[in-house]
Amino acid sequence: GVDRNPSIDIYSATEYLKNKTAAYNHTKNPVNVKPGDTVIYTLRVYNEGYINGYAKEITDYLPAGLEYVENSQINKDNGWTVTKNEDGTTTVKTDKLKNTLIPAANGAEGFAKYCAQQSIGEDVKEPEFSKSVQIECKVKEDVQDSKLLVNVAEITNYGYNDEKGNYIEANKDKVDIDSEEDNVFKKNDDV
Repeated sequence: GVDRNPSIDIYSATEYLKNKTAAYNHTKNPVNVKPGDTVIYTLRVYNEGYINGYAKEITDYLPAGLEYVENSQINKDNGWTVTKNEDGTTTVKTDKLKNTLIPAANGAEGFAKYCAQQSIGEDVKEPEFSKSVQIECKVKEDVQDSKLLVNVAEITNYGYNDEKGNYIEANKDKVDIDSEEDNVFKKNDDV
């Protein structure tokens, strides 16, 4: 298999300080696949912000040239639900991480800490402010070798627990959650 895991380095922290989002460095070169090949994607969620949170739902929009492997142990373990779309694409969703707290990176501080752990030889494969899910797909038999398959995934329900333990969903009920420290508010509040 081809490892396309993003690397996190001091550049990631520097980018966070400049742009309020980190840089995850990984190759964007296409992976050559042929009909019948199995492809396993690891979808990693990073909490770059200042509030511990949850990724309650992850949605993956599989392109027409990929098929979801129904009886895959990976897919069963990750709890995907499948919707086949009229255009030949497949939309899959999982709530595997819904009860998994993803600690806040606290902005550049978390990236710098992770880089420091790596530089002194600690065995940290992924930062503590990240969690992952996997999905197993198969390249459809009728796909052309030259066709570019682009898989797109996103977090479609995320949020945090308030001081009373109530789950607050981002982008719902005018709640804004972003990477700015101490900047969680209802959009119609005076700030």
